[in-house]
Amino acid sequence: MNHAKIIIFILNCLIPIYSLAENEIIQEEKDIFEKITAENLILAETNSERILYQRNVDKKIYPASLTKLMTAILVLENCELDEIVTVSEKAVFSIPSGYVNANLQVGEELTVEDLLYVMLIPSANDAANALAEHVGGNIESFSTMMNTRAKELGCTGTNFTNPSGLHEKEHYTTTRDLYLISKEAITKPIIKKIIKTTKYTLPETNKYTDIKSRRYFISTNYMIRDNLDKYYCDYCIGGKTGYTKEAKNCVIEYAEKDGVELVAIVMGETASVKG
Repeated sequence: MNHAKIIIFILNCLIPIYSLAENEIIQEEKDIFEKITAENLILAETNSERILYQRNVDKKIYPASLTKLMTAILVLENCELDEIVTVSEKAVFSIPSGYVNANLQVGEELTVEDLLYVMLIPSANDAANALAEHVGGNIESFSTMMNTRAKELGCTGTNFTNPSGLHEKEHYTTTRDLYLISKEAITKPIIKKIIKTTKYTLPETNKYTDIKSRRYFISTNYMIRDNLDKYYCDYCIGGKTGYTKEAKNCVIEYAEKDGVELVAIVMGETASVKG
């Protein structure tokens, strides 16, 4: 969890000393970033939209499961939380071996809200597929919707080809574009609620009627899990993690202190903080 160490380092160092009066990071605090080896990085204050620090923010990168924030935005803009989604065979069986899933069953019926929880908390790819098909009819059409919405948000270096972040050569973005997407995502109350939720249990469905077989999930975001002292950060109010071999470690984290809300995005990280 090197990416968690890096974000904790950023937040614990910068949030307590961030000055609204100056609304900028002075050189002493900028020097903190010299200890971070991530290839792509941005830190911004969401209310003022002030970029406090940036590194290689326009470089083409793979977003891994951070893609799911864009999926969540579109789902919420096109669905009610209590709508019923029926899981298709393709949604389940198009997920390659080794990628996270929620063990959804073909023909299973779940609410949009339930699927959002398991898409964002354990980062279930089958949930992302099911939601995308519900909204767009199929993955291809939903991806077109994602790209249209991304452009509306001001993204200029993004092309999505799936709703989950599974690696594909033409599925890419930039750190600057991810900032724009993350800024929009945090305006959605249900996303803000879900990304700070540490545990979730799917309720009984038409395919799971035995309480003993309930599916229980724990957040992949160690920074909000207070039983993990090594990674937990008091200021963190939620985020989204991601990893593929090509994208490396990726994370978006939101933090708040004394009315100041920051978003930190680290992409392409392979090493821990220096020193």
